Amino acid sequence: MSRAGLTPIGGLLLFAAACAQPTPEQTFVTDAVRAIGGRERLMAVGAMTLTGEGRQYNLGQDVRPGARGQVYALSGLTRHVDLTAVRARTELTRRGRSGR
Repeated sequence: MSRAGLTPIGGLLLFAAACAQPTPEQTFVTDAVRAIGGRERLMAVGAMTLTGEGRQYNLGQDVRPGARGQVYALSGLTRHVDLTAVRARTELTRRGRSGR
């Protein structure tokens, strides 16, 4: 085989080796999936529930013109996600800064 024939083969081998290395993002996701029991266990999940509390900003919907920074406190936040039926439900209590 001539040197001209080896150049494309060497290029392909180099390209394949570069593509075989997982990115840091792929490694992170792979490690996270492994930590929760593996891909099969993750794919078997049919529903999940997220709970918490936090803040919600009222962007662009202030009561008075020129008012800014309207923030609501969220409590009792629950998000149910049914992955098999492709539906979700969110429940929460939202209170303004005055506590009303």
